[in-house]
Amino acid sequence: LKYYRLGPLLYCSELELPELQPVAPSPDLPTVMIRAGRAPKRLSFPLGSEPDWEANATEFLLRIDGVATYYVRDGAEVLVDPAADAPELDLHSYLLGSVFAAVCHQRGLLPLHASAIGTPRGAVAFLGHSGAGKSSLVAFLAQRGHPILADDTCVVDPLAPLPRRVLPVAPWLKLWRTTLDALGERSEGLPRTFVDEDKYRFAMPADQPATALAEVIVMGHAEPGSEAETTRFEKLAPAHAIRAVLELTYQFWLIQATGQTERYFLRCGQALEGVRVYRMRRPWGFDAMEATLAALETHLAAEPF
Repeated sequence: LKYYRLGPLLYCSELELPELQPVAPSPDLPTVMIRAGRAPKRLSFPLGSEPDWEANATEFLLRIDGVATYYVRDGAEVLVDPAADAPELDLHSYLLGSVFAAVCHQRGLLPLHASAIGTPRGAVAFLGHSGAGKSSLVAFLAQRGHPILADDTCVVDPLAPLPRRVLPVAPWLKLWRTTLDALGERSEGLPRTFVDEDKYRFAMPADQPATALAEVIVMGHAEPGSEAETTRFEKLAPAHAIRAVLELTYQFWLIQATGQTERYFLRCGQALEGVRVYRMRRPWGFDAMEATLAALETHLAAEPF
């Protein structure tokens, strides 16, 4: 068995996971067992299902054609049933992405669809759908000296003390080649995320401590020719803020399908205690990035927080 840390969890794995650094076992971290074996064909009592997944409050079954079937139980065990000739990159990417989020759900954590940076006041999470530019934005912020706490999945424990609610998950940034080029970085030698994507894992310093959640910024972008040609910020009312965070929780469809929307709405409200929430609209494209970063840093420096 090999031990790896991913965010707040210790993976005790029968599978080699070269994307993660091996660590010594620790009794202080919740352990998730990763085993290879035959996954169940179906769940006995699913509350929600689609052709590629089934779920209830304690189990999640994910089927990825040509890759694997993953069975997650009680936030403590993952069974990986690989397809014949499954690409290892894809096999691991689902395990470290969608399956990790399912484990977090089962453990009562909030896996927000967000990337996050650290500030003197705490974490600032950039929340958005796939393609909103979360990873690219925090990559440019990192070049300006801001530590990265999360990429794509920002884990929040709404029941933890306020100063320790964000549980960093940032062993890498997943960046398209075009973003790496704009950053002045090379893609040669970097591992891809999936075999058929021109997207790469760019290693980041790990082991950031847990911190407070200071601000959530919901990301959008202004279309060329629209009225919003500069970066601007709109403060969200509490109800709208909670709704935005709920709907941009990773695997929100899983929450809906298993009848947990109300429970998660309350959990999001707890997570946003003392947190300011804004919607950011910005011009699209790397040509506008410097102006966006300057506007963002001015916004983050403004009082009150």
